[in-house]
Amino acid sequence: MKTNFSLLFYMKKQKNYQSGKAPIYLRITVDGKRCEVTTGRCCDPVQWNPTSGRCNGKKEETKSLNAYLDDLQNKVFEAHRQLTEKDDTIVYYADSRHSIPGQTVHPNFCL
Repeated sequence: MKTNFSLLFYMKKQKNYQSGKAPIYLRITVDGKRCEVTTGRCCDPVQWNPTSGRCNGKKEETKSLNAYLDDLQNKVFEAHRQLTEKDDTIVYYADSRHSIPGQTVHPNFCL
């Protein structure tokens, strides 16, 4: 079954944000329905590139963060590929806390 599927990493700053690092979130969209989860990682907003969904810089910390995001992206795409190969229906649940691939799957899983 063919589905519209997209993935986006974005930074979510609090309304009262002053300075420091902000959390990075992952948004998975399946047939127009969104599921947002935290990646558990943070980045300085000055270094964040919203177009690429990655952190800019050459420090080891930045390279490690980008490698983690790449790995996370690959795991999500692999899970999507496996579901489409089996011709399973991809189900969207509104409450998708803790549904990062590689973690324990809870009943409210996004993919």
